[in-house]
Amino acid sequence: MTILMAPNTTREDALAFAEAMTRRLTAAGHEAYLYEHPHDPRLEATQLAIVAGGDGTVLRTVRALCRYSFPYWAVNFGHLGYLTDCEPSEADAALPGVLAGAYPVERRAMLCGEMVGLKGQERFHGLNEIVIHRGASVRPLHLSVAVDGTDIMRFAGDGLLVSTPTGSTAYNLSAGGPILMPESSQLVLAPVCAHSALCAPLVVSGQHDIRISLEEDAADGDGNLPSLDVDGCHRMILHPGDYVECRLAPWTAGLVRTSEMGFYRRLQLKLARRDQ
Repeated sequence: MTILMAPNTTREDALAFAEAMTRRLTAAGHEAYLYEHPHDPRLEATQLAIVAGGDGTVLRTVRALCRYSFPYWAVNFGHLGYLTDCEPSEADAALPGVLAGAYPVERRAMLCGEMVGLKGQERFHGLNEIVIHRGASVRPLHLSVAVDGTDIMRFAGDGLLVSTPTGSTAYNLSAGGPILMPESSQLVLAPVCAHSALCAPLVVSGQHDIRISLEEDAADGDGNLPSLDVDGCHRMILHPGDYVECRLAPWTAGLVRTSEMGFYRRLQLKLARRDQ
């Protein structure tokens, strides 16, 4: 079995875990290797990725390798661990079942799209969300949102979130958006600090295309411009006249789940940890 180890290299404990796991798996007859770059030829034959890190490490790894179909088993070396499966102390007991394919794999929807403007087009994809935000500008953003060509929302505010079911428990939850079941195929549109009490979050079917447009020059007197952020990992600057199109991606990300604990119970425990 070919196994990718993807640790958070900024954490000594996560890196040590990944290196020890690589040696252990190699001694057991598997081909295990540490992640170096998204064009490694060994990725084509990889059957499992073991992520050692927190939610950010999972997001970065999935974004970089989303064109591959292997599942991800994430061991938590972060804080909250919404996306991780187990703690390091539980990994040894779970490993044989993970290697045997004995545990279910949650298929998580991803989103993709492009930022289109006078300076060209830039594609993006993510597992959690995209955030259109006014950034350092002191001026509110004036945004209009269309679904399949029909205008559905127009408001001024700090920005807009478009979240997947996975991302619905992240920034979207803090912004007052609804929680979606992790394996559903919908997107949430959640305005951030909208200057209208009537501008509520909206759940959109994954079959639809979403377009978000800047209605006027969003730069302030100091030249600060808004941004489009993807999973907190990738940022694009938005200029007057730019617009963003997004939709559910045609691929999904698979997360191995070794616990019999249901989604809602798992969410309760993570939220309790966040509030500590």
